[in-house]
Amino acid sequence: MRQWLLVAVAALLAMPVWAADECNINIQHDITVTHQSLLVSQKNKELYQIVQKGYLSVGGKDVELSDEQRALTEHYAGEVAALVPQIIELVNEALTVAGKSLDVALTGVFGEGSELSSKPAKAMEEARIAFNATAKPEEGVYRLVSEDYESFGENLEAELEGAVGDAMGAMMSQMGSAMTSGEGSFVEKMEAFGERMELVGEEIEASASVLEETGDALCQDMREIRTLERELTTAVPELKGYSLFE
Repeated sequence: MRQWLLVAVAALLAMPVWAADECNINIQHDITVTHQSLLVSQKNKELYQIVQKGYLSVGGKDVELSDEQRALTEHYAGEVAALVPQIIELVNEALTVAGKSLDVALTGVFGEGSELSSKPAKAMEEARIAFNATAKPEEGVYRLVSEDYESFGENLEAELEGAVGDAMGAMMSQMGSAMTSGEGSFVEKMEAFGERMELVGEEIEASASVLEETGDALCQDMREIRTLERELTTAVPELKGYSLFE
């Protein structure tokens, strides 16, 4: 039961769309975008930067481009810059919705104000704040940092597993107490417990469906940007070793 609930929440949180199986796209480097530039780096080392009107520098050195190359470079930077904030907001929305879903579902089991019902939602909110500290370090700046996201996911999984594990343990304890209380038949008690667990699953599934359409749209956007990137790296050989998408 505990593993089932974790899997359900994980499905809701599979929101870095670049990691989803249906997208099959991986981001290779860190991305920072502002209204003026696209910066691609690795472990704080600048790989390349594209600024307004398609001006390009690789490794800190300016690259001379033709008008056609510059137009393509500017177009690519604009598409990536538009996508990154959408990805960040989708992760935010997933964490918010998952936290609210768990709170509503578990409150129905443990009651209002119970630590067991509020702890998973609190873990989600703390994860959202931590994610934003990196993803939106200041106004108008958006960042996707691959290594930070991996550690963020691992930390969230550990926090969530502990919180949900405590809740599941308490549920099992409640079920055991109900079975030995002498009130009602064993079958009735099992059916009542099963109904409560179904409500938990339905709440999470309903929340996940709200985000699915947006996730699908971002997947399609990423596929189109990857195609554009292939065109760019062919037209501008200096960028061949720095593909963002794989």
